[in-house]
Amino acid sequence: MKKQILPLLFTTGLVSTSYADFELPHSPSEQLSASQVNENLQALNTALNEMQSSIDLLNKTNSTELLLRMEATGEQITLLTQGSLVVKASCSYLNGNDSSSGRGLAIWTESASVASVVANDQLKGYYGHEGDTAVGWVQLNTTSDTQVKWQNYVDQGVTASTSGDVIIMDGESFGYGINIQGSDCLIVGNIISFKGSSAPDSFDPDESIPK
Repeated sequence: MKKQILPLLFTTGLVSTSYADFELPHSPSEQLSASQVNENLQALNTALNEMQSSIDLLNKTNSTELLLRMEATGEQITLLTQGSLVVKASCSYLNGNDSSSGRGLAIWTESASVASVVANDQLKGYYGHEGDTAVGWVQLNTTSDTQVKWQNYVDQGVTASTSGDVIIMDGESFGYGINIQGSDCLIVGNIISFKGSSAPDSFDPDESIPK
């Protein structure tokens, strides 16, 4: 049976055009019966619905809710993975296992995609090159075993990879602290993530780094 290559045009969301190999139940012919034509139409309708579902999934925005109570073990914990982007956190004593020197809480993003773009209160530009794969969002320290700190400052934090993966963290919906509610470290809030369109192949970050 001959396979037909049908160009399918979409204008939904981030997808402008798509081409897919599609095999009709019956090869197009003037000799097709009415029932065979209907079978072809039904197969086309099913394929279009499946493609629309894929597009809807591509455009879906996820909200990852967090309420994480951490011990000061120094272990790196993955909070969220969105394609080539990963959000991690760690809670540790500042002096080995000695709690009297205080604790430290760190939250950061890592990228496996070269030339990911980031913007937050401290940094605006590209990262993801060799030796530059992590961007810090939070670094909170105490100076004693009993000192308490609680903040919600992750101002306008956004990360986007060249592959179209996006992570958004904002202080209005994100809190973190040390020695909170009996936990060495506490993280609470949500992280927004989604998959969008990729950067063009001709993109050269070395010529267009934002100032």
